[in-house]
Amino acid sequence: MTEKESERKGFRKKGAPEEEREKLARFYEARGFKRQEAEAIASRVASDMEARSEYTVGEEVGLTSEESWPPIKAGILTGLSFAVVSIIPVLPFAFMEVTPAAVTAVIATILTLFVVGASKAIFTRKSWIRSGLEMMAIGTLAAAATYAIGLAIPV
Repeated sequence: MTEKESERKGFRKKGAPEEEREKLARFYEARGFKRQEAEAIASRVASDMEARSEYTVGEEVGLTSEESWPPIKAGILTGLSFAVVSIIPVLPFAFMEVTPAAVTAVIATILTLFVVGASKAIFTRKSWIRSGLEMMAIGTLAAAATYAIGLAIPV
């Protein structure tokens, strides 16, 4: 996980692993363990804590290496999904007159943006309704801005 992601999630920055182990060793020494025993316990505890914290943070953020796809597969699937979804606003024009096709394309595109946003919730573990509305709002605003820019440019 990146340092910025850690800050965003509110995790405190820890010292170097050696410093952490030394603090733990002093803690166990203060509890009555001999230095060698305290160091052994501290090493074991620190190792367990590091492994558990990396797993937990990776799980929470959704960046676990067990679930990641190879870049080629991810790229191909992303490209195919863009190609398939980009047909939706164009398809009504193949079967309808211009005005009803434009209205149908706008409605279908807005619905598709909602569905894509809602399906994103599977990976982000957020509310599917909120995620769908967010994607729909951002996509609709982007389309409206693009349309307005197109109107402002003289042909």
